[in-house]
Amino acid sequence: MAESLRSDYARKIDTSKFQVVEMKVNGKRFEILTNRDKVTQYRSQKCQFHDVLAAEIIFQDASKGTTVSEEAAKSAFNMEDLNAILKHMVEEGNLKLSSAERKALVEQKKNEVIYYITKNYVDPKGGRPHPRVRIENAFTEMKIRIDPDGSAESQGEAAVKKMRGPILFGRAAQLTGTVMIKHQYYGKVSHILGAYKFEKESWENPEGVTLSFSLTRFDVDRLMEGLAKPTGGDYDLKMDTGGMSAADDDSSKKKKKKKKDKKKKKKDKSKSKSS
Repeated sequence: MAESLRSDYARKIDTSKFQVVEMKVNGKRFEILTNRDKVTQYRSQKCQFHDVLAAEIIFQDASKGTTVSEEAAKSAFNMEDLNAILKHMVEEGNLKLSSAERKALVEQKKNEVIYYITKNYVDPKGGRPHPRVRIENAFTEMKIRIDPDGSAESQGEAAVKKMRGPILFGRAAQLTGTVMIKHQYYGKVSHILGAYKFEKESWENPEGVTLSFSLTRFDVDRLMEGLAKPTGGDYDLKMDTGGMSAADDDSSKKKKKKKKDKKKKKKDKSKSKSS
C-alpha cells in the first residue's frame, strides 16, 4: 500500500481513489489520506473505521507526501494513542471535496432550505406554499448564497427576511391533532413517521399507536400521502385546530396599518370640525 501511495505523491493524489481529511491544531496543519467516500459512509455509520484509512500515517501535506512524526502528532493532539488521533481526525476533520462534490452539496442544502421555507411559510393570498420556481428565481435575483455547512433553518429564515417585499410571506400555522396507526401497519410506516416530530406517542389503544402532532398543513398533507399506500388508507387522523397564523402575515399587517391610518384621519377631521 505504501509503495502505491508514494507513486501517487510523485504525480497528484488520485481523487478517484483517495480523499484528504485536514485538521488544524494550534495553527499547524495535519492531514490523513482516506479511501474514497468512506469518511462520509463512516460518519453515517454505514461502514467500519478499518475501511476508512488508506494508510495509518499523519501528513503535513498529503499531496507532497511530507509526514508528521508520531511524537509530534501525539504532542499536538494531546493524545497518547495514534489510532485515537486518526479516529478523531476522521470524525471531526475537514473532508476536502472536489468542486463537483461541493456543488452537489450546495444544491442539496439549497433543496433543504427551500423545503424549510415551503414547510413553514405560505402565500397569504391563497394560504398555500409559494411554488418552488418562484423561490428559486428569487434566490437568483437577490443573490441569496447557500452555505453547505450551515443549517437549513437559519438560512431559510435569513432568505425569507431578504425576500420579503417582492414576495409576501405568512407563517404557516401549526395544525394540531392525532393520528392512530394500527399495529399491523406500524412497522411498515415507521420510516415515514420518523420524518416528522410528534409531541406524544401513546400505546394505550389496543388497536394501534396514537401519535399527537403539531404540524403545518403542508406536512399534514405529506404525512397523509405517505400513509395512504402502505396502510390502504386504514388509519385514523383527527384534527383539532388549523388555519394560517396572522401574526406573521405580511398582508394582514398592511391591512391593520391601513385601518389604523383611517382611524387617525377620522380623528383628525373631527378635531378640525370642532375647532
